[in-house]
Amino acid sequence: MKKNIVIVHYNTPRLTECLVRSINLFVKDAVIYIFDNSDKSPFTATFDNVTIIDNTKGQIINFDVWLKRYPDRLKTSAGRNNYGSAKHAYSVQKCMDIIGDNFILLDSDILLKKDISSLFDERYIFVGSTEIWRARTGVAKYSRERAVPYICFINVKKCKELGINFLDDRRIYGLTQNGDNYDTGASFLEDIRSKKTRMEEDNTTVFYSSL
Repeated sequence: MKKNIVIVHYNTPRLTECLVRSINLFVKDAVIYIFDNSDKSPFTATFDNVTIIDNTKGQIINFDVWLKRYPDRLKTSAGRNNYGSAKHAYSVQKCMDIIGDNFILLDSDILLKKDISSLFDERYIFVGSTEIWRARTGVAKYSRERAVPYICFINVKKCKELGINFLDDRRIYGLTQNGDNYDTGASFLEDIRSKKTRMEEDNTTVFYSSL
C-alpha cells in the first residue's frame, strides 16, 4: 500500500516544510500531496516525494465563486474566519477526488515525533480520534462530535464505495443554518456511523470498519 499523506496548506510555508521534513524522517517511502490554497505565501520548497496541487489562483476551487452559491451563509464568526471550516473540508474532499487513493490527512502545523505508518490500515474506513466541537453563534450554543481532521487515516476507496464524502455543504459550519454545529469532520463522522460501521478503540485511537 502506498503511504499517501495529504496536507492542506494556507500561507504557512515554513511550518509545512518542517512537517514534510519530519514526515521524511519518520515515515519511510511517504508520498506527500500538498493542496496549496495560499494567496500570499505559497509552498515553494522542493522535495522528491512531494506533489503540489496548486490552487493558489483558484485553478481547482475558486472559493469566491463557490461561496456565492450560498447567499444566506452565516455572516457571524464563520464570516470573520473567512469560512475556513468549509474551505478546508472542500479542499480535503477535492483531494479525495483527485488522488482517488487512501491517505493520511495532516494539518500543516503538525510536527511528527514518531512513525505514523500504523495508521495506514485498509481494514478501516477511518483511523484517528474524535472530539466534541463546541461553538456559539449569537445566543445559541452548539456541540457535536467530529472526526479529528488534523491527523487521521481516510480510506478513500471505501468512502467512495459507501458514498461517504468529507464535505456535505448542507452540513458544514458557516454555509447554512443547519451547519452551525458541524465543524470540519463532523458530517464525515456522522455518515461513517450511519453505514452500520463497527467501532474499535485503542487508547486515543478510534477505528471504524464496515460490517
